Amino acid sequence: MSLDELNDLHAGVDASARRRLQALREEGGEVAVQLSTRAFGPLGVDVERDPADDVELGIRTAQEDRREGTAVGNETILLVEDDLANREYSRAVLEQFGYRVLTARSGDEGLRVWAAHRDEINLVVTDLVMLPGRSGVQVCHAVHQQRADVPVITLSGYPLVAEMLEAGREGMVECLQKPIEPEDLATAVRRALDRAQASRAPEPPDGPSAKTRWAFS
Repeated sequence: MSLDELNDLHAGVDASARRRLQALREEGGEVAVQLSTRAFGPLGVDVERDPADDVELGIRTAQEDRREGTAVGNETILLVEDDLANREYSRAVLEQFGYRVLTARSGDEGLRVWAAHRDEINLVVTDLVMLPGRSGVQVCHAVHQQRADVPVITLSGYPLVAEMLEAGREGMVECLQKPIEPEDLATAVRRALDRAQASRAPEPPDGPSAKTRWAFS
């Protein structure tokens, strides 16, 4: 593919990569292009010059840069989600970022998994509304009755005001709206875990109190 033909790909290429493409265009010549679909991301484009020139040009999307810049972990997370597709998506995302994930298909099952692994679990991610059975708020309440130090993040497809307020009262640290980007979920998880770790250390008398973060637009 000639360099001119790469213009059609510019919509998915960041400004830095476009500048490097322009520099190669001014030098003349051809580049080889390999297209690939990456997990959880848009089309990725890898471009390299003729091997004889031994010059490589990597074309990356902004989303890929964000993903590589997102902190990973190795903690254990309880994921409670009644929708199969959403549960498998969230599980795959969290595992991609290094976490061990225990899954449950309902609030009731989530509490059974919690009872069996509560000493291992570092964080809970739960759907807000699950039918039938216990809601995410009820799961959070039960978890915090036994271990108040475990952060709970809730996910919801709708900005349910009453449920969100109740979730805040029960101590959920973040409420995220579905669908959620992999990097946003991983960032929220890492932030909650880091804050929980920091909160175990003594705070000054006038230190800030924890607040629930709302991520609804």
